[in-house]
Amino acid sequence: MIKKIYILTTRVRDDRLSLLVPELEKSDLFKIFPNIEVELIYGYHHTQVDLGFLREKGYDYCKEWELEEDVVFPRGPNNFYDKVWDWWYRPVRLGEMCCAITHLSGWKSLLSDNIDCALFLEDDVIIRNDSFSIINEYLKYIPTKDWSMFYCSRNGFEVENEIIVNDFIVRPKFSYNMHAYVLTTLGATHLCNGNFEKNLIINDEYVPLFYNHPRRSNMKDVYNYPPLFKTYATYNNNDLINVRPRDLVGSDTEYSLDIFGVQGEVFGEKVV
Repeated sequence: MIKKIYILTTRVRDDRLSLLVPELEKSDLFKIFPNIEVELIYGYHHTQVDLGFLREKGYDYCKEWELEEDVVFPRGPNNFYDKVWDWWYRPVRLGEMCCAITHLSGWKSLLSDNIDCALFLEDDVIIRNDSFSIINEYLKYIPTKDWSMFYCSRNGFEVENEIIVNDFIVRPKFSYNMHAYVLTTLGATHLCNGNFEKNLIINDEYVPLFYNHPRRSNMKDVYNYPPLFKTYATYNNNDLINVRPRDLVGSDTEYSLDIFGVQGEVFGEKVV
């Protein structure tokens, strides 16, 4: 089912690739997918760009994203999003824009390469020896042919309210983390036609807007949403592929300056 793997990286993170490539070589990748192609998608690194540079390249950030402190949106019937950690109340960061552009470039490559289905991996994932046999097995449990995306790993926020499809997969509610996912031609087409280039936010927030519908009323008219974006994920947040610890490989999104060149904070930690 998976015809190609796109590894999303930058030219300044050879340290991550030096960990990932040997794991791929030792894994069951070519046993499960003997003829699969693997391609590196090189994106911008936040240390190499500023907002002016990205605008010259045809990109811009979403003006509607940062909320005023007095604006609240409910997480559920009786509680609200916590502003202490919430990304909604600060400017978009350069690292988030760069990450989004890299994913977008990968989606466009899937379409230009005429690939039906591809696995996308960020460069900080951990590959086990049996990772690909497990992923391949899970994909068999997707009950429809017109699906768009499958999370191989995620941080689900409302797992108790998700639609259980079978013992292996669910229709997810809002989920964070996009370090490993499978995308079809249909899904890539919708994401590429969403008006993302001129309204960049972190892709972890952009993609759920398509299957979970905008959680914020001010985002309803920003993007071009398809009528249906069938997304599946592992049951009970079961991670098929994990991400390396931050203290080992860092974060190229959170630990970056914002679009105005201001040093922000991440969970109380200053950006380095």
